[in-house]
Amino acid sequence: MHQFKFCSFYVSDIHLVTMLLPYIREKMKEKKEFITIFETDIRESVKKVVKNVNLKRKEEMKLLDIGWDEKTNIEELNIKDKYILVMGSDIFMKRVNTKIEQKNVSCTIINCFEVFQGQKHIEAIIQNHEKVINSRGEIMIEEIFTKCTKSNNKKITMIE
Repeated sequence: MHQFKFCSFYVSDIHLVTMLLPYIREKMKEKKEFITIFETDIRESVKKVVKNVNLKRKEEMKLLDIGWDEKTNIEELNIKDKYILVMGSDIFMKRVNTKIEQKNVSCTIINCFEVFQGQKHIEAIIQNHEKVINSRGEIMIEEIFTKCTKSNNKKITMIE
């Protein structure tokens, strides 16, 4: 059992969807499944972005079917081997991550931080995540945060 933890940073719901869409599309081509656990409903933002991207109807429907609405009850979800997008306040995200970890199944958690939310504790965020997801896909933390190095024991060191 291995739980991967990635993070992503966004400035608005539209930005989040625009940034994650290429990554989600690529993973869906690999037959990966996504679940969203959001504190707020962003379906309207998703519809706007998907409408403006040149997609086949079937792919558009698959993206919309992910369920971009408010969803907070993780107990009922089958998360094994799935990609789980988590977005909300710090307290919400911490609670959701704890519940996911307690399920003790293999999955990939993608915690989505609003930029100003993440700015408060960026060092802790990058310490607890393996990679950053952006429009280029999965990126090593050291590539994004150039003043960081990650040692063999996965400890992040800030370079002055």
